[in-house]
This record gives sequence, structure tokens and C-alpha cells, in this order.
Amino acid sequence: MGLLYTVGHSRFEFEYFANLLKKFEINYLLDVRSTPYSKYAETFNKEQLENLLFTKGVKYFLWVNFWCKTR
Repeated sequence: MGLLYTVGHSRFEFEYFANLLKKFEINYLLDVRSTPYSKYAETFNKEQLENLLFTKGVKYFLWVNFWCKTR
């Protein structure tokens, strides 16, 4: 059975955050924020975060995509 980690980005610089993911061998990130945007930490806005994580080999998923109904 795999492990599940929880992490908040706080106001970390992206490189520090990415190094934490690497340290714990995290290859998938599930974003559980209802609104995946921050005016205080724009690096962690959905699109930018997804692109930056891709460059580090981490796959980004948004939780809302897993549970929202589609029309």
C-alpha cells in the first residue's frame, strides 16, 4: 500500500516546495483547493503550478476534476 502525504504551500518559493516533493519521492500532486488560485502566491495558481511541476516530473491533478458532474 502506498503512502499519502498532505502538504500546504504556505508562501514557500516554488523550488523549496519542489525539493520537498522530491525528498519524499512524490510523483503525483492532488490539489484539493476549491479555488486553485492565490493572489499572494501566484506561482501556486493552477496553470503555473501544473506547468512548473511538469518540469520537475510531478503530475498535477485538480480534485474538482474527480468529483464534479459534467453536463
